[in-house]
Amino acid sequence: MRTAARAMLVTEFDRRRLENLVVAMRERSTLDHPRWAALEEELGRARVLEQAEVPADVVTMNSVVRLMDLDSQEERTITLSFPQAEGHAADHVSVLSQLGLALLGSRERDELEIPTASKPQRWRVLRVLYQPEAAGNFAR
Repeated sequence: MRTAARAMLVTEFDRRRLENLVVAMRERSTLDHPRWAALEEELGRARVLEQAEVPADVVTMNSVVRLMDLDSQEERTITLSFPQAEGHAADHVSVLSQLGLALLGSRERDELEIPTASKPQRWRVLRVLYQPEAAGNFAR
């Protein structure tokens, strides 16, 4: 869950790929999954920008982000990935995970709250270390 009041920002390119991901996952399953519905809902409310317009401090797909756990003060660097890339490296977090969905479209200094069975995990986005769009890596 996003604690920041502003709308999620997403590139048009990422929105299309993520919508295609939801469609493909629904086609492979007869059951609806809450993560797909949550991603679809977030995309429906998102502010969509062209790749060249996205601010450099916004987390987009394949961004490398430095986070701080607000309870332990420990820092972690992750890459926001599509589900198929998640298992390739320990630092990849799927956009379908609760943390991944909360990160998508967040900005530096945003605080994120992830519900868990015991108590919510609280994170702060410290820095976007790499964002494909800011680096000029525009996908087609």
